[in-house]
Amino acid sequence: MSISTNLMLTVKDINQILKDNTKNLKNLTVLNFDKCEFLRQIPDVSNLPNLEELSFEYCENLITFHNSIGVLNKLQILSAEGCWKLRLDLS
Repeated sequence: MSISTNLMLTVKDINQILKDNTKNLKNLTVLNFDKCEFLRQIPDVSNLPNLEELSFEYCENLITFHNSIGVLNKLQILSAEGCWKLRLDLS
């Protein structure tokens, strides 16, 4: 049996989905939030240690993302094109 390692989401409450499925998502390698109009913040993703690609393109209401993105050692692609309201705090 093959387990998918990709997840595409277009839901309102992504925080709850990630929180409730921590153990089930540990092998996830791709997480795609593209065009999620309700997304205002990328949630805590520290429970996704195998994540290699995180995309949130054209999330028009995205303002910020959780600093846990910085601990994703396997992350190779971070795509935020078209997120006009996104503000980065690099301090």
